[in-house]
Amino acid sequence: MIESVEFFFKPLVMLGRLLLWLVWELCIEVVAWAIGWVVCKTITFGKWPNAKFNERENLDWFEAAIVFTAGFATIFMLVYFVAA
Repeated sequence: MIESVEFFFKPLVMLGRLLLWLVWELCIEVVAWAIGWVVCKTITFGKWPNAKFNERENLDWFEAAIVFTAGFATIFMLVYFVAA
């Protein structure tokens, strides 16, 4: 009985993990970074972050967190103002 339940749920769990990875990769790693990088470069007139657009691995974790946060904040503000 347990084997049949495991056989049924294991592909669902694997699919869920794949979808979670895709959402994380697309939403956080790509979209938030891209928007946050542009916002930070615009606000600081090109002085910060020092890393190029495709060099997010070279940033300190705190600097990367600020760029991601700027990206998410910009996305949420755009959604809020468009939805209002």
